[in-house]
Amino acid sequence: MNALHHAWQRAYALHPLGRAAEAYADIERAAQIAETEWLRHRSAVYIDWAVMLMRDQRFEEGFRLYHQALAHAADPEERATTLYNLGWTYLRRGHLGHALDALQEGHALTRGARRDGLRWRGHLFCCALALHARACGQFDLALGRARHATRLAGDDRAGVYAWNVLATTLRLDGQTAAAREAQQRALELAGDGAARDTEALYLALIDVGGPDAGAAHDTLRRLAPRAAPYDGWRARLHLAQADLRAGQTAAALQTL
Repeated sequence: MNALHHAWQRAYALHPLGRAAEAYADIERAAQIAETEWLRHRSAVYIDWAVMLMRDQRFEEGFRLYHQALAHAADPEERATTLYNLGWTYLRRGHLGHALDALQEGHALTRGARRDGLRWRGHLFCCALALHARACGQFDLALGRARHATRLAGDDRAGVYAWNVLATTLRLDGQTAAAREAQQRALELAGDGAARDTEALYLALIDVGGPDAGAAHDTLRRLAPRAAPYDGWRARLHLAQADLRAGQTAAALQTL
């Protein structure tokens, strides 16, 4: 067991450091140990291997590993985790049909589940299904799923993501006041630190189209450098658009 965890954890630690060759050698060694000695860990090892491949944009290999993980996921909670990761990855890659199949199957596992781990994942599946509906242009369906996610998540930090998804969907649907109210709820639940900065950034994204646009732009400039890469780019795109509308092309290019 120690050999499995050593190779597994070493791989996941080395990969973000840019030591990909070593990381892949270790995760492959972990998979071999799991296949021969610790069968119940196979699915989890394959999931982490798939995540590494996806980060390196080796998408076909990553999808193959996700499906291997799914084939070995006998436990319902483990299967739900695998289906969520697979569905989310399909969604991000624009494979909407495959995404819907995986997310619906995973969501079905959480409905009426007695185990806390499975019940807790219910709101995550609802959020992902809301994003799927949004990608298909089905905003009424997306809003219904997002609202259901907020009810499942409850009034603690687990609800931050659900309220964020609801707020963004409302904003994209043109319901600015309702979007701001939902995002304010996400901010209240976020607590302190990086999570709060992220939700404050999303609140500013709503405010850029309103009377407090100047203050919102200042907030985006302040938070973008320390936000997660995806959120930082989103903030910079909005700032660049504001510069372009003001005729400041050079400033827009510098922002990007």
